[in-house]
Amino acid sequence: MRILLSSRSERGDLRRLYLRAFREADELYIASAYLTEWDHRDKLGAQCKRAVFVAGTDFGLSRKSALREVLRWTPKREGFSVRAVKEKGFHPKIVAWRTTSRRHYCIVGSSNLSRAAFSGNLEANIFCSISAADYARICDWIENIETLPVTPEWIDFHYFEAKRTPGGGPPHTPVVRFSFLPNSQGCARSVLKRRKQLQVFRSAREPFRREMSRCAKKRSNLGDRNFWRFMWPEWKNWRFQGGAIQVSAKHARWWDACASLLRILRASAEAGLRAARLDRVVRDEIDRLARNKCPVRRAWLSEMLCHYFPDLYPVNNQPVRSWLAKNRYPSRRGVSEGRYYVELAQKLREIVREHRPAGARNLAELDAAIRHEA
Repeated sequence: MRILLSSRSERGDLRRLYLRAFREADELYIASAYLTEWDHRDKLGAQCKRAVFVAGTDFGLSRKSALREVLRWTPKREGFSVRAVKEKGFHPKIVAWRTTSRRHYCIVGSSNLSRAAFSGNLEANIFCSISAADYARICDWIENIETLPVTPEWIDFHYFEAKRTPGGGPPHTPVVRFSFLPNSQGCARSVLKRRKQLQVFRSAREPFRREMSRCAKKRSNLGDRNFWRFMWPEWKNWRFQGGAIQVSAKHARWWDACASLLRILRASAEAGLRAARLDRVVRDEIDRLARNKCPVRRAWLSEMLCHYFPDLYPVNNQPVRSWLAKNRYPSRRGVSEGRYYVELAQKLREIVREHRPAGARNLAELDAAIRHEA
C-alpha cells in the first residue's frame, strides 16, 4: 500500500498512477462524485476490453465540457460506457483496474477528477494492490448503482449544469424538460385502458409461468407447439401490441425464450427487484437470445418483461424509439441488443419519475400514452 499526500515532491504521483491504470488495464472502473475537468490525452491501452466511467450529476456540479471530453476519450464499442448518477449522496472517488496478468489495483481517496486534484489541492489518496475478491466487490458495487447512459444528446438537451457562484451551496438541478410529452386527454384514456390490461394479466401470471416452465424443460418442437397453442388465445386477452407475432414467431424456439424469461424471474426474486442488478441479467439474456437468433427476443420478450415488471421494463417498439428521438434522446450506437434495451428502460424510468405523462405511473402506462400519440 502507498499513501499519496499532496506535496511538491509527490504532486505528479497521482497523475502517473492514473496513466499507469490507463496503460495496463484489461478492465477499468472509475467512479467520481462529480466531474469538472477531463484532459487526459493518454488513451486506454489496446488490451483493454472493458471500461465503465460513472460520474455524479447531483446539483449539476459536473460540467458539460468535461462529460463531452470523457465521451471523446472513451472507445465507441461494446464494453465501454460513460454513465450518470442522478441519485443524491453519490460521493465516491475510486479507480479500480485489472491487468492482463490478473493483478488488481485500486486508487481511493479525496481527489475528484480535476486539474486541481492533480496539482494544487490538498489531497490524500491510497494506492494499493487488492485481491480478486475485493476487486469483484468494487465492480459489483459500481454496476449496481442505478445510472443513465451519457450521450451527446443527453448532455446537450437533458442535463443542466449549475451556474458557478462565488459563494453558497450549489442550486438543485432543475427537472429535465421534454418538448413533446404525451399529455392529451386521449393519452390519459389510453393510460387507464392499459392499467386495466395489467390487472387482467395479474390473474394469468402464475398459470403462464407454469406453462413456460413446461416448455423450457421439454426443449423440443412439441413443447414449442404446445406452448404456442396455450399462449396465443391467452395472450390476446392482455397483449399490448398487434398480432404480427402470429406470423413471425409461430414456429420460434419458444423453449429458449421461455428459459430466458424464467431466469429473469428467478433473478428478480434473488435480487429483491433491485433495478441495476436485474438489468445485468436482462441484458445478458437478451444478448444470449440474439446470438441464438431467437425471433421473439424483442417484441414478445420485452412485452412480457413489461407485464411482469411494469415499473422497470418497457415494450421495445418503434413508437417509443421514435418518441425518444423526437425529444432528442436517442439511444447509444454500437451497443449490444441487451445493452440497448436496458438503457432504453433506464431513460423511460427517469421520465416516469420526473414527469408522469398523462398520469402514467409506470413504463407500461407510459407506453400506452406514447402509442396513442404515434
